[in-house]
Amino acid sequence: MGDRINISERARELVAKALQNRAEATPVPPQARELPDGVEFSRGGGTVEISREVETAAGGTRTRELSVSVDPETQTVSRERSVTGAGGRNVTVSGSLTRTDTGFESSFTVTGPNGNEFNRSVEQSFDPEKGTLSRSVVVTGDTYTVSRSTELERTEGGFDASFNLSVQRNDLPEAQGGPEVESDA
Repeated sequence: MGDRINISERARELVAKALQNRAEATPVPPQARELPDGVEFSRGGGTVEISREVETAAGGTRTRELSVSVDPETQTVSRERSVTGAGGRNVTVSGSLTRTDTGFESSFTVTGPNGNEFNRSVEQSFDPEKGTLSRSVVVTGDTYTVSRSTELERTEGGFDASFNLSVQRNDLPEAQGGPEVESDA
């Protein structure tokens, strides 16, 4: 028992000392930090941009770029990220998240090096008075579109839930209709 008290006291001393050291340390503002070689950083007007260029082992150059902007009026955060390989092939991811009165809407698009795209969008809302939650997710690629919706409603005994899943082929001619599969779970 005596050992446990000593360990506990020692732990308290270490935590107190760490907190004191942390309080005494002054953080370095982001403007004064040194950036690694090949990194560029800029900020202004609600937008932050970061770019990094790296030499590859084969002697080429790979570039990564990131841009994040915030619009307080529309309550939207937008983000765009791009990676260009040494061979010049580029992948871009761009998207946004917007706050709504009852929830949020978000979407993003991935564009591959061959121009192929993948999209995902989400809409979600919650009504605390009615106790309902609605969520809709749509994912679209070159071959398929997948839609999923969820509805939850609070009841006296718990929740009522409904789910819907729809899968549709995009690569078939419209005359063939592309087989559609629906499921209610």
